[in-house]
This record gives sequence, C-alpha cells and structure tokens, in this order.
Amino acid sequence: MLVFACVGRAGLTQQARCTWLMSAASKRETSSIPANEIRAALARLLESDLFQRSPRLSDFLKYIVDMTLEGSAKQLKGYTIGVEVFGKPDSFDPEHDASVRVDATRLRRVLATYYSGQGRNDPVKISVATGTYVPSFKRQSRLDQTPGNRVVAVIRKMSVVDVALAAFSLVVIGAVSGIIFYTQVMGFGERHATLSLESQLEAILKRPAGATVAILPLKPLGPGDTAELADGFDHQLLNDLTRFKSLRMLGRETVKVFSGYNLSPYEIATRLNANYVVEGSLQRSGEKTRIEVRLLEMSTGTYTWSYASEENIRPDNLFHIQTKIIGEIAARLGQPYGVVQRMETRRLKGNVNKTLIPYKCVLAHYAYARNRSAAKHARMRDCLENAVKETPDYTEAWALLSWIYGDEIRYGYNLISSVEDALRRSENAAKKALKINPESARAHQYASLVALLKKDLPGARRNMKIALALNPNDADILADAGWTYTQLGDWELGKSLVEKAVWLNPGHPPWYHGILFAYYYHQKNYERALTHALAYYQPQVLLSSVARAAVNGKLDRTAAANEAANHLKTEFPKFVVSPRSELSGWNFPEAFLADLLDGLRDAGLMIGPTG
Repeated sequence: MLVFACVGRAGLTQQARCTWLMSAASKRETSSIPANEIRAALARLLESDLFQRSPRLSDFLKYIVDMTLEGSAKQLKGYTIGVEVFGKPDSFDPEHDASVRVDATRLRRVLATYYSGQGRNDPVKISVATGTYVPSFKRQSRLDQTPGNRVVAVIRKMSVVDVALAAFSLVVIGAVSGIIFYTQVMGFGERHATLSLESQLEAILKRPAGATVAILPLKPLGPGDTAELADGFDHQLLNDLTRFKSLRMLGRETVKVFSGYNLSPYEIATRLNANYVVEGSLQRSGEKTRIEVRLLEMSTGTYTWSYASEENIRPDNLFHIQTKIIGEIAARLGQPYGVVQRMETRRLKGNVNKTLIPYKCVLAHYAYARNRSAAKHARMRDCLENAVKETPDYTEAWALLSWIYGDEIRYGYNLISSVEDALRRSENAAKKALKINPESARAHQYASLVALLKKDLPGARRNMKIALALNPNDADILADAGWTYTQLGDWELGKSLVEKAVWLNPGHPPWYHGILFAYYYHQKNYERALTHALAYYQPQVLLSSVARAAVNGKLDRTAAANEAANHLKTEFPKFVVSPRSELSGWNFPEAFLADLLDGLRDAGLMIGPTG
C-alpha cells in the first residue's frame, strides 16, 4: 500500500520517492474532478469559521491548492512555502526552522475537524497527507446507515492519502483500533475489510503510549441549536487532548460505533479497552450555558474528577469562551502532573510488565522534577537510557533524556566527564526527538532548553515559540517557556506564561515558583519574592537554595539568612568558592545575577566583587 512506502523515515531517496508517489496520487485524483468544483470546495473551506479565524492557514491552503491546479505541485516544498506564503527571508532553512511543518500539521488538523463536522456532506474533500505539501481531492458520498457498515464503508472509501493522514493521527489511529476491537470481538460488519489495515497498523498501535481515553459526545440539553454547540465543544476537546502525546485518544467516530446500542459509558469503555472515559453535558437555558465534564476511571469504576462552568455564550464571544473552557479542561486532564497522569502513576505502581517500562519511566521523570536530587537523577538517567534502547522511536523519552543530560550542567548532578560532553549528549537526544516527530511540542520544548544551554538565544526563542504554538495548554511547556523568557530578559512575558501554567495546574511542582521568585526579586519586591522562594525551595537544588539565602539577605532576616547561607556552605561548597561558574547553566541577565550575588553577601557569604 502506498502509505506504508512513505511512513518510514528512510533517508532522502525514500523521502523523495514518497513525495513523488504522493504527488502522482494527487494528480490522479485531481484529474477526475473539474477544477471549478475544487475551487468551490476551497471557497467553502475559506468561508468556514475555522479558516476565518486563521488567515495564516487560509493563505497556506489557498496557495497549495492554486499551485496544484496550475500544475506546479512539484514546487510545493518547505522552502518555497516559507518564502512565498509566510514572507521568510531568502536565507530561510526549513531543516532548522520547523515553522512550515508546524503550520502544515495545524492545517491537517483543521481540515480533519472541518470534514468531521461542518463539511461532512461537502461533495469534494481537500486533504494534505503527512510527508507532503501537495493537496489531494476526492469526492465524498453518503455512507450506509447501520453502525457496522458505516464504519466499514469509511475504511473502504479511504483514499491512499487519507490512510496516510490516518497513520499519523492519534485520533484516527484510536478510531481504527476501536473499530478493529469491536469488529473482532462483537463480530458485526464485514470483518475482512479491516484485516489488512489492522496488520499494517499493528506496529504503530504497539508503539509506547499512555492511557487510552475515550471521549463521549457531550449530551446536549436545551433548544434545537444546542446539539450544534455541543458538537463544536466536542471537536475542540478532542483536538486539544490529542496534543498531549502521552495520551491515546479515542474520539467520536470510534464511540459512535456503539451509538445504536443502549450501553453505559462503562460498557462502552470496556469494549474499547479504554482506561478512562470523558463524558458530560452541555445545557442551555435562556442566556445561560452550563458545561459539565466528568472523568470515569475504569480500574475503579468511579468518577474521579469533574468540572463545571456556567457562561453567557453569545455569537460574538462563542469562540473565546469555547477556547478558554476546553483549553482548561484539556490541560487539567492531559498535562504533566495532571489528573490522568496522577491516576496512571497509581494504576501502574508495582506493574512489572516490560512493555510498560518506558512509559512508567516517563511518568517517573515528572516525579523527579517535583523533588530533584542527585540520587534520583542517576536513576532517571539510567531508566530513560534503557527506555530509548528498548523503544528507540519514543519521542517523549528522548526529549526527557535531553533534559536529564542537561541537569548534569544546570544542577551539577552526576556529571560523567565534562560539561561539553553533557551538552553534546543533551543536544543529540533533543535532535533525535525532533527527527522522530518534528511536530512534537515536547521535543521543541527541550530543544529550546538545549539551545539556551548553548547560549543560542535565537534558537531557544524559536523552538519555545513552536512548542507553545503546538500545545498552548501544557502547563509544563508554559512554565519552561516562563523560565526561558525570564532568562532572556523578557520578564513580563515570563511571568504571564507561568501564571497561566499555575492557573491550569493548581497542583504544580515547586520549580514553577522559581520563575515568580526571579520576577519579583528582579522587581525588588523582596516580600513577594520570599513567598515564592520558600515555595520553590528544595534542599538539594542549588538555585532554590540560592534564592532562599539571597532574598532573606535582602530583607535583613538575619537568622533565616544565616541558616540558608550555612546550608549553601554545607551542601554546595563549590558554589561558595565560584558562584558565577556554578550558576553558568542558567542564562540570567547580568543585572539580575549581580543583584542575586549582592543578596548572598547580605546573607553573610564571603563572595568577592566579581563573584
């Protein structure tokens, strides 16, 4: 099958062949549909709310469709699009600047959302397969009405490019896995239609993934248009949750297989082999709209988390409120330290199944980040190194390993040979994560932190900007972005980012407070800085110990300052000898660093004028 000739990352020759095959498939499909019908399909897309809200994606889509219809599909390369559509300079290098690939991923998501909702009955469908910028066009037809035949028909009618999109979409992969399970166990539909697809997706479905979460459609309660409003909330919740790559989402089309049967959420999740179910309702009464969402944990059969919000939703504020509410729900559920991860840590405790070790290792990393120590760092480094050996295509494990190697520099933990060697290993791990999945927000997050260690400030900004664009509701990314921009001197931006992170994740780890300490210390608001220094403090973390000593020194809290200074002398003797050198893993502006050293002198440490 064509898609599986293009799935692998087998080098330039194979990639060129893949692009040619995709282009050829696009030409065959385009030739059978008149250009005026394709332009009409494009016009419908551009007039939809999804594209009206994103002029950037509208320009992107219009350009690639126009070029294809003009017979210039071969010119649709990352460089050409970057320069012609997004105004990049002639020196633009798509190998080092992933912004075009990121926008292409966003475009694919928006197209999938449109055709699963508003555009499901459009006569012509436009799609862009992963691995190419050349659009394809195919006719859509109404499917059989029975649940089993409807799903089988979807698979039968998928074009090669649709299958390519499916292979790289967690949503569709989840749907296919649900279809495969139901077809095999329940025995309805035409089983032979799924067998070849099952066998070809088997390797992908076995790749390390976190909890499987089934999203049930929100139950609409109210006037006739309530169902349409609930439908929009459903789609955005699915889109936002799929950004958390540690989750495996089963979306609407999967659970719809069971829509003709009187089954409870628990029964549906059991048949889909899901670990969690997200369900709820959207109720309208007068000007008020109430959204309720609950999380069912299958291992206990109980509802373990709930969310409710009541809003005045009008046409002029609908998108803003939907984005705010769904973003908060998705973040609370999916982020590191979020609801699902905490439950997963408990659920997997003591489970020695070898296939789960890499996933458990990733979960353990977030526990390490809550309370760092040299001993925990050594265990995490060994665990993650083994994880990437066992599952070499696990993007998140490579990204986190990059951070662990960087901690040899930032915190001085278990340095193997030299700072240069640690930096090389950290950079290589981040590059590996990006190579496996250039659209991984986590990979860009840690690539940014490596760039910061290398003093590559443009690279740090660029990668963190991409990470935020890919997942603006991941509290960990927001907080790391706060650290990054604070070290770059963008104090207000750094503070705003971490405040959003704290809002999204009230149970955040102590290191979030480090950014707020730095902000208020920089503002010379030492009382506020003290509050955050105490919340940030971890005895075996150098920077948090420095923060506690410096701010107590500034406030003339003699006893507390002396105790904090003695702790530094005992636990971090090398720092007392050469503080600037020991803080070199951080990239704070000179004025802030000088004021920090002044606070340490006030606390009683004998630090020379140059530090």
